[in-house]
Amino acid sequence: MQPLAQSYPSEVMSVDQPLQAMLDIGSNATKLAICSFTDNQPCRTIHIDERITRLNRGIDESGNITELAYSRLQKAVGELRREADGLNAQIIGAVGTAALRKANNRREVLSRLKTDHGIQTRVLSEREEAAAGFRAVREQQSSTNSHLNGNGYKPLVTFDLGGRSAEMTFGEGATPDTFTSLELGASQLFRTAATSDPPVPAEIDHIRDVVRKQIKSVERPPRDAEVYLIGSTATTLAGYVPMLLAKKYGPLGVDYLNRDIIRDLVEKLAKMRVFERKQLPGNPMRADIILHGAIALEQVFKYMGFRHANLSTDGVAVGTMIAERRGIPLDFQRVHVELPDIGFRPLTRYDRSGEVLFALRRSDGSIWLQRKIDYPSGIYRIPGGGVDIGENFQEAFWREMIEETGASNVRAVPLANLTYSGPDGRVLPFESRLYLVEMGDAIPEPQDTDEGIEDYTPVEPENLPMWISRLEDLTGSMAAWGIFRAAAVRTLLERLDHFPL
Repeated sequence: MQPLAQSYPSEVMSVDQPLQAMLDIGSNATKLAICSFTDNQPCRTIHIDERITRLNRGIDESGNITELAYSRLQKAVGELRREADGLNAQIIGAVGTAALRKANNRREVLSRLKTDHGIQTRVLSEREEAAAGFRAVREQQSSTNSHLNGNGYKPLVTFDLGGRSAEMTFGEGATPDTFTSLELGASQLFRTAATSDPPVPAEIDHIRDVVRKQIKSVERPPRDAEVYLIGSTATTLAGYVPMLLAKKYGPLGVDYLNRDIIRDLVEKLAKMRVFERKQLPGNPMRADIILHGAIALEQVFKYMGFRHANLSTDGVAVGTMIAERRGIPLDFQRVHVELPDIGFRPLTRYDRSGEVLFALRRSDGSIWLQRKIDYPSGIYRIPGGGVDIGENFQEAFWREMIEETGASNVRAVPLANLTYSGPDGRVLPFESRLYLVEMGDAIPEPQDTDEGIEDYTPVEPENLPMWISRLEDLTGSMAAWGIFRAAAVRTLLERLDHFPL
């Protein structure tokens, strides 16, 4: 497997903060991203590299990732892990996207990967994958304040063309407002619409037709939105410009793509054999699918009305690290809970703007639930604590974690935001943020005796519905509180499938 690395050695040498790394196990390639985080500053991407692993082509007729495909993945992860070690970067985990979402044996694959390399993989939903790319671009923009205009954030569109799928997001703030996921990845198009070598015009038209049928139904974003392309397909195509289109666009590299460049690249690539494309700059292992990716972008520009798009090398892995560091869930769609009554604590406290909840997972997969001395008999809940007025969620999380468990050196992944409304339908100015915390074999040891914590008990995920029912079956003055507390346990149960051990 041929590596394609981008790094900034001078920055690596000057970084005072520890470097964090994450792997993105995509449908065509597995990528390594290494970032530096400094408090209250945008993250800096220090190094990006990839290996072509082609998981999407390694899924057999039964929907399972084959042994050969896993061996490619296993080798790639090992190489990228050694690369991270050589740069003194700590790999905090991995994320999986479309191919792993579709694979029937993904749990087995990820369990083997954990055994072989000690890396835990989070499988992103389509919405989370889209949001990760959006967040990476917003962070990139914030380093130059290019994300702001006189009224706040500039409208932003991100289009991430991967191996199996493509995600498009639109947002007018720090997080997306909408997203669309399409099976338009370059590798997937190659499987759906294979071509001769070189392709004939009818085959080119067929690829365009496959793309057009999906993209025509997607709502166009506002014309004033900035457009960013994410992913190696876009950056690879931009790298071809000085060699294939120098007479028209000059001999220097470009950090953007527009409608004319993409149209000209499609015309050039369609006349080349795969062997000739392998001689172009970039990763030669993309040579067979790069034309399909170029045609996908050509049609996206046409039907979405894009004229110009900036490029971003910061994709899903970088965006996921940023979200974890900032304590912001990638799933930007809030979980809303309707309550029959709102006259109970903590909703009645005037000094709290919300709360943080932490699902403490043990190494065997069970979840610690907590009981306090004033709870009804047999009732346990996900532990947590309040967010003081003027305090942000991430600050409150670490303060409450120490108070309620004694743990400070753990990986915490923000899962979801929960909002609430009362009987009149009015949304309350109170929000719960749910985190998944990997506790390993540690036992929670409360540090604040005023919390009234009586007990912690480990619960297997398959037994969580019983504890949800106990909360929801409470009556009298505790009925609304039970619904309120059950909502977080239910949300955790729904999201755990994306976090296999």
